[in-house]
Order: sequence, then C-alpha cells, then structure tokens
Amino acid sequence: MFQGFGSREGYRLITEDMLAALAPIEAKYGVKFATAGGTLGTSDMLVKLKVESTDPTAVDKAAAQEFARQCRFYGLEPEDYGAEFTMGGVRYRLTAIKSSRPKYPLCAESLRDGRTYKMTTAGVVAQVVAGRAARRAAEAAAIRATPDTAKFAGTGMF
Repeated sequence: MFQGFGSREGYRLITEDMLAALAPIEAKYGVKFATAGGTLGTSDMLVKLKVESTDPTAVDKAAAQEFARQCRFYGLEPEDYGAEFTMGGVRYRLTAIKSSRPKYPLCAESLRDGRTYKMTTAGVVAQVVAGRAARRAAEAAAIRATPDTAKFAGTGMF
C-alpha cells in the first residue's frame, strides 16, 4: 500500500509510474503526456495531466479549420487564411477569427516582429479581398503560361 501521499517524493514516484503507463497511449495517438501540477493531501493527491500533440502542424491545421468555419460571417473565404495585407505601413498575416470579440474579431501576425495583434474588420477585409483577386489572377496567368505539353511530358501520351 502506498504511504507517500503527503510528500513530494511520493508525488514524483506516482507521476513517474503514471507517465510510464501512458507511453503506449502516447504512441497510439501521437500525443505527449506531462504532469501539470496538482495538490497533496494526507490520504490523497490530485495529479493534473497535460496532453499535447506531437504534430508540429496540428495547431496551424486547427486554426485553419476554425478560420474556415467562421470566415464567411466576415466576408472572407477559407483561402484567405494566411493572407498578407498592409496596415499603417506594416505587413501582417491573417491568422485567426475570434467571434467572441465583436469589436476586434480578426487576429493578424506582424511580419516585422512576429507579434499577434487584434484587428477590426474595417480595412482588413477590403485589403484581403483585393489581394484575393490579385492572387487568383496571378494563378490563372501561371496556368495559362504553362504549355499543355508539359503536363504530359515523359508519359508517352502524345
């Protein structure tokens, strides 16, 4: 029977065993478990467990999916995630929509210093929509400039 409930050493022993027991689950789901504090009592302890994704792109994928769900309410499209625009002479990248902030629902990352800023929809949406038209025109021009024969080069399909 475990006797180390009230001590940090007992907490360390329990959490080490817990994390070792969770190793197969980490491998199965591609996550990482870590202890995130807790409390010690005389006959019990609370262990807080943190679960993190091991996929470095998981946060970006989740942010893009959330952006796609909310973008139409603000006159944007899913392809506008990550669009770049200029405000006050500084270039920004559109990174999120937070509908819980009606006055400043857009999040943008400064390309100058990497900081994230809250923004209104006023000038941002107009610039992003204008940039979208320019991006589409550039993509269409690139497709027109590509000869059709290049698509079949080396396939013997002439």
